[in-house]
Amino acid sequence: DIATLTDHAGKLFIYAFTAMEYVQHDPVERLKNLTDLVVTAGQPMYKPLDNMYSLILAKAMDPVKQEPQEVADIKRILAAIIIVREPQRIATLAVLCDMRARRVRSTLHALHAVVRLPDHDDDGIVSTFHSSFEDFLTARNRAQIFFVDRIAGHCDLLYACVKTMRSDLLRFNVSGFQSSYLANSDQDHTKIPDHLSYACLNWPRHLNMVHGTDEVVLSLED
Repeated sequence: DIATLTDHAGKLFIYAFTAMEYVQHDPVERLKNLTDLVVTAGQPMYKPLDNMYSLILAKAMDPVKQEPQEVADIKRILAAIIIVREPQRIATLAVLCDMRARRVRSTLHALHAVVRLPDHDDDGIVSTFHSSFEDFLTARNRAQIFFVDRIAGHCDLLYACVKTMRSDLLRFNVSGFQSSYLANSDQDHTKIPDHLSYACLNWPRHLNMVHGTDEVVLSLED
């Protein structure tokens, strides 16, 4: 088994790491799944890794165990993780995806081998372990049914940004300063929510990627 996995991994350390993360929850059955993967001569170097990613995603998005909406949610969350400018906390990501933090955590739990989750709370950062997973997901010819559309992801986050900025959170004196005559460092102030900061700083980036619709432009004018 070790020899087979070593042969599959080649020089990709991330393959070995992902394999270790994958098998730990059910070592006997999952090790068999990995060693049964067929790697044929002449395939690109990333093919063994693609096989592993496909296997992990197939388990997480099993249509027999998951409702269609649950599968769609997994793809939406993965798209957000990939597209945000820098990794976000689970709590922030949940608001941007219009979900409960608990839902985001439970949805990503089946992807623990490829997505880093904080252990105990929703304040920790969530991210992928390696950029090769993002490359795989966003290449239609490689991911196939697991393909994540970057443009659709940018569109989701753009609408989330607009919705956040149109709420009561964005207002005059958003920081709650008591005086405009004192330096910021000399005043007590309210912490701006992370998802509001994200929305205000990053909506132009998402708009630029989707070439905004008239509806979005009108919302931004408001």
